[in-house]
Amino acid sequence: MNKLNYNCGTPDGTFGAGTERALKNFQKAHKVTVDGLAGSATLTAVQKAVNNLKKPTTTSNGLSENGFKLLASYEATSAVKDKKGNVVSIPILDVGDGMYTIGVGNTVKKTDTKTIKEYKEKYGVDVTKVGTQVDIETCMKIYNDHVNTYTSTVDNLLKRYNYTASQNEYDALVIAVYNRPALANKGHALDTLIKDNNRNKADWRTTIINEYKGLKNWNIYGKGWSNRIEDELELYFDNDYVRNH
Repeated sequence: MNKLNYNCGTPDGTFGAGTERALKNFQKAHKVTVDGLAGSATLTAVQKAVNNLKKPTTTSNGLSENGFKLLASYEATSAVKDKKGNVVSIPILDVGDGMYTIGVGNTVKKTDTKTIKEYKEKYGVDVTKVGTQVDIETCMKIYNDHVNTYTSTVDNLLKRYNYTASQNEYDALVIAVYNRPALANKGHALDTLIKDNNRNKADWRTTIINEYKGLKNWNIYGKGWSNRIEDELELYFDNDYVRNH
């Protein structure tokens, strides 16, 4: 159970309350009869889950390429996409705030000649040429080099509870935090779910949406936010990188 991130405490050879609770959470998540008993069906599901375990990533690996592309599909609304809907490139934008926007979450002040020069030398990108398309691989490199606010927030969340996330879990958390950083604050939705080692998708949906419902613009943006949450949950629990909602 511990190996599968269903925390039941320090192994002591006793099937105690912590082990039973962890097993029930596992059974609920894997659609096995929730009885707290390690019967044949449950043991088969456990063995299958162990066999399917992927090598976990450390929190320093950052957002994966697939995770970045999924994030870009939401945030870069003017991006160029292929026939399958995948983001191919993102244009440099001037949104009238005294900055150029490059890719996702990256900005350069119009007066910052030093950084403008660095972008030309390091990435071959002239950020002053508004409308120029920047390929998705370069956008991702710029993102990873300059934007660590969201990954740092997720890293801190995971370190608080000594939780090692798989790559898809990590990507889902970063995308969720990009959309609303407060979710990872102590006592908030993501913090509570990671702390309790909750592995039930329905519980995650309810907990996160309930926090969103407290926002003043829920009545305006609630449907869009709900769609984002559904995709984030599918990525976290099902390793699904497709934008379905």
